[in-house]
Amino acid sequence: MGYFTILLIGFLLWIAYGAAAGILALVIPNTVALLVGAAAVVVALRLRRRPAGNHRHRLTTGHSDRNAECCGLSSHSHTPTGFTHLPR
Repeated sequence: MGYFTILLIGFLLWIAYGAAAGILALVIPNTVALLVGAAAVVVALRLRRRPAGNHRHRLTTGHSDRNAECCGLSSHSHTPTGFTHLPR
């Protein structure tokens, strides 16, 4: 997050300079950029804090052998529409 921290500090400095000089052309776009950048940092930090094993697959079958399905160890195959049952 080092790059975004420096970028956000830069936006704050440009906002302060624009406000001190009375230049709205500096204040408005840098305020918008600061808000968007801060939102990106918040989202990145929230996603980064998730535990590694706490992910769910978008395509599930409702069976209890989810880990085996993920690794291709069950009798299910991945298709574009979801998992389908294969004969054994």
